[in-house]
Amino acid sequence: VPLIQRALQAIILSQYRRKVFEKDKKRIKPVILFKSKTIAESKNFYGEFINTIKNLKNTDISPIEKNAEPTLKRCFSYFKDNNISIENLIEELKNDFAEEKCIEVNSKEESEEKQIAVNTLEDENNEHRAVFAVDKLNEGWDVLNLFYIVRLYDTRDAKEGKPGNTTISEAQLIGRGARYCPFQIEKTQPKYQRKYDSDIQNELRICEELY
Repeated sequence: VPLIQRALQAIILSQYRRKVFEKDKKRIKPVILFKSKTIAESKNFYGEFINTIKNLKNTDISPIEKNAEPTLKRCFSYFKDNNISIENLIEELKNDFAEEKCIEVNSKEESEEKQIAVNTLEDENNEHRAVFAVDKLNEGWDVLNLFYIVRLYDTRDAKEGKPGNTTISEAQLIGRGARYCPFQIEKTQPKYQRKYDSDIQNELRICEELY
């Protein structure tokens, strides 16, 4: 799958998750991390992503719908059932993933403003939906509404059965992404625990999953 298609799949899933939360009156904004191997690759991909979103059209979305795996199929069924046309979806994605709602944090010398932005992603007035990074966020970054990590490379760095530094840092990052985002739909539910593991058909299962 081309990297940009991988990214489009993630933003469609993210938008679906946002709608499922909103349906139950929850203002939780799902965030995506796009992780590259080098700063140059991250900058290039960021440029491609911004350009694709600005010019997003039906022909970008229809192949994804056509070849959708079960979770994505569920997203498109949800859009249909709730009268969200592909045209409407495109407009929403253009707005929600516009350049000002995406943030690059690739170098060690990022501005204080960016540091604050990536550390307050759960705040209601923080509208960032996508973070583009290399390994800037591997230490001490904690965000409960990170639901998607898109790895923009396919290499591995294990040698003789031992994981390399990249693999270890990715495992740590996934561990952080897998932290539970607390929410309650009914007052009787535990807020800080998974609630839908055995309820396979429940729409809200997506709200407890990391992709």
